[in-house]
Amino acid sequence: MADKLSKNHSKALDLIEEGLLTFIEISKECEIGFADLFDLYSGKQDHLGKVAGLFKAEVDKISKRNQSKIKNLIKDNKKLALIKMNEFLRTKQGDDPTAPMMKDIIRCINSLNKLTPTVEINYSKGLNAEDLIREFQRLSSVAKHSLNRKRVSSVGQGEPGILSVSSRTGDTTEAE
Repeated sequence: MADKLSKNHSKALDLIEEGLLTFIEISKECEIGFADLFDLYSGKQDHLGKVAGLFKAEVDKISKRNQSKIKNLIKDNKKLALIKMNEFLRTKQGDDPTAPMMKDIIRCINSLNKLTPTVEINYSKGLNAEDLIREFQRLSSVAKHSLNRKRVSSVGQGEPGILSVSSRTGDTTEAE
């Protein structure tokens, strides 16, 4: 068992970072068995030894770099979309907006607002597994009903955490 990455391992890491090939294609290209490549990617040291840990550490570095690249691309694309939206709206200044135009503008603005996540979960509160499950159920329900323009009812103490849609529409305020 090797204690350092081989040329084939390095080549596989480069191809993983490039992101254009599947694992099967990478394993063939680098002459690494598919199961071994998957074990390397997962960091399983059972039969591959320390090299799997080294490979996994490099994969984690690649993931961090990619996350940073993605965040930057999202910021750039959001900025460009807002510039285009601004240019479009300036050309329409003074015109009476049509219903389809307003629908398109609202759709674009809503898409831009949803582009970056706004929900954060803080695990430092000391939540146990059951509390985490309830919190994820609550967040799932909120996400599921976010596109529904009807009123969402609140969840009572000790209930399963699934929000029901109220039969009332229009009024979005409720005394707590």
